[in-house]
Amino acid sequence: MLVYGSTNIPDKPIIHDPLPLPGRKINLQSDVNYTVRWTPDRSVGLYQCLFYVTYQEEINHELSFHEILFGTDPVLETTKGSLLSWTLSGNRFIQEVVSQVPINGNATRKIINVQFRFFSGGEELALQSSPDILAGAMSPLNPFTNLLNGIGIFSSIQTLTVDNLELSNTTLIELANGELTRNLGFIYDFGSDIDNCQ
Repeated sequence: MLVYGSTNIPDKPIIHDPLPLPGRKINLQSDVNYTVRWTPDRSVGLYQCLFYVTYQEEINHELSFHEILFGTDPVLETTKGSLLSWTLSGNRFIQEVVSQVPINGNATRKIINVQFRFFSGGEELALQSSPDILAGAMSPLNPFTNLLNGIGIFSSIQTLTVDNLELSNTTLIELANGELTRNLGFIYDFGSDIDNCQ
């Protein structure tokens, strides 16, 4: 038996924020939120955005590097061509730092890079993930399929990456001195840097 499927490869969405502009930083301390903005293109209906915050850790003069992962769950959105946005909670970011970074009284940590990854899935993935379809299913198996002579999804996922982003000075200060994070060993050194937050 021959199983056949077809899909449209989505065009790239246009990311408006975050962008690696000189002097522009991401503000994610408590009670301050960050807005991701993008313009979707055709054949896309499922999105997810993730920040990868890399920090350097020094324990007894030994260096290692680790990541804090922070972002959104996949979101359905079928609007085409209009500017869309998500707001990421600064409070949740702080909670993610607390849950992902282990306490070690000998550790000194410093944020060294922030990377943003934007995932977009084809319309087939959006249909397969649709809560309306799931609500009508009589079993855990979602009835939507775009395969002929089979059950499953033939679709596409595209990833856009924005690298070399920075957290704002106020966010770094909270990581070092905040009530929830001061025992994690984060430090900062701004030098002559002038803070310019979104």
